[in-house]
Amino acid sequence: MSHHELMVVIKRRRERDQLTQLDVARGIGISRRHYVRCESGKAELKLSQFVAAMKFLNITYMDLALDMLNLVPVTAWDVAAAARTLTAASRKSLIEFLMRNYEDSKKGG
Repeated sequence: MSHHELMVVIKRRRERDQLTQLDVARGIGISRRHYVRCESGKAELKLSQFVAAMKFLNITYMDLALDMLNLVPVTAWDVAAAARTLTAASRKSLIEFLMRNYEDSKKGG
């Protein structure tokens, strides 16, 4: 998955929550100009800034995986509720499976 694909998820969540680019930029401690460049694919957020954006928008890693797979009818709450019954190793396997599935779908498989 590319930085741009991750930023598409962040942008969709930002818009869904009716937040401006300035809101997120301020929330993660960067300039609006840099944030706009990141959303448009002209620049990249540092990992710490990306994690801060996820925190600011209240996005979990599971949300990120589901959004990237475009699984609209399944909510993160659904998966999280089911995942709570799994062992830590099984939860890790579930996320790895979701990400592999996403990569395969990008390749047309």
